[in-house]
Amino acid sequence: MLEDLRDSLFKVEELSDNTFRIDTSRHDQEQWSVVPHFHEQYEILLYYDIKTQCMINGTEVNIGGGQAVFFPPYVIHSFEVDAGRAEYTVIQFTQAVAERFFGTNWKMNEPFICTYNQELYQQI
Repeated sequence: MLEDLRDSLFKVEELSDNTFRIDTSRHDQEQWSVVPHFHEQYEILLYYDIKTQCMINGTEVNIGGGQAVFFPPYVIHSFEVDAGRAEYTVIQFTQAVAERFFGTNWKMNEPFICTYNQELYQQI
């Protein structure tokens, strides 16, 4: 699945613990899409400077800079990104990584959106 997304997400880096980090910054004259997909790992999308419509399990949500979306494994999602500057970071991680950071009882079963400030962005 990741191979299918490389063209729309640009830089994909596989880390030593078999997780992936994808950093993207682009400026397009036209709207662009990320096809419907899911992951077998957890995913966090940190939106720094972007306007996008995110489809999460069939529900459309408008998202902009200063927001983050957390996806558990197997949640189908896609994006329509507005023309203009788009900067965001994608972090994917396994259950083992989640347990190391959040504790062994940590489970995230539903996607959620939160708002962050610049200080929190730097910590993440």
